[in-house]
Amino acid sequence: MNTDETQSTTTGSIGTEIVYNPDATQSRWMTRIRTSLEKLKIGEMTLISSHNAGMDNKAYNTVTKNWTACQSDGFQWQLDKGIRVFDLRLRQRGGWTGDQGWDTLPGMPRRYSTYGFTCIHGPDYGRKLTDLLDTLIPFVKNNPDELVILDIHKVEAEDPGTCASELRRRLLQKVLGGRDGLAPFIIPPEAWSLTWGEIKQKYPGRSVVVGWNHGNKYSEFWSQIPHKWIGKDTNNEAEVHQFIGPVIAAAPTNGQVWSLSATVFKIPNGPKKIGKTLDSWFPAGSVWASKCNIINVDFFETSNLIEHAIQTNIKKAQQK
Repeated sequence: MNTDETQSTTTGSIGTEIVYNPDATQSRWMTRIRTSLEKLKIGEMTLISSHNAGMDNKAYNTVTKNWTACQSDGFQWQLDKGIRVFDLRLRQRGGWTGDQGWDTLPGMPRRYSTYGFTCIHGPDYGRKLTDLLDTLIPFVKNNPDELVILDIHKVEAEDPGTCASELRRRLLQKVLGGRDGLAPFIIPPEAWSLTWGEIKQKYPGRSVVVGWNHGNKYSEFWSQIPHKWIGKDTNNEAEVHQFIGPVIAAAPTNGQVWSLSATVFKIPNGPKKIGKTLDSWFPAGSVWASKCNIINVDFFETSNLIEHAIQTNIKKAQQK
């Protein structure tokens, strides 16, 4: 094993019981095990995703937050804790000018102006897309070996005519007098078949994947990442466990990027913290952890999944 690939197990071997070390930072875990990850395609890695990443307990205060908040803190905190996939549901926000809009000057054509995009869950609005980009771009500039995936699973358009082009512009363009856009950091979709090492050689400085259902309009973005979900808004651990088994058995083996939802939502309590259950389902080096690409969870820090993913990736690389 390479010296930069540290272990946190009771016996020091892959596949044994993991003991989480709260003092060990996970903010650069992919850099630490770079030589292992270089052997894997992005779709072969095991990565942990924050479900409804922009809907956290510190982002907003509403009477319905108990049912809509799925994470404990914001994007920087999630990155520092080892999250490398953000599950995002966005809504375009803006207003109309001209005829039938707020500005009704004679002869002014009706026009929609996008103010921005905001994370949503149910009736609530969370963090803005600009909040994510303001955090993400400095992070990837300073940590070029840390892959980050923006899994834009849903976009609600207030104006379908402008939504896609506005989202692309806001993702890619540099802010006037401010930070860069994502354009210099985007990994193109044709890189899906390359290992991480090959991507770093062919596309130096690029470490961000954006998956989005853009109708094949834009060459910079990957197609929407397929999600495997139980299909029920309310469920329990037993039902989710039963659902996951067949999904794992039929998991892609060609390096396709895909996401498994391992979340529980109960009435009247909302998203449930099931950290210990997740640890039992996806222990380090296990079949389930190894066959999963992206594991999408609520309140990820209540589990040891980040550490389990690290050890699972090392094991998978050793088997190459």
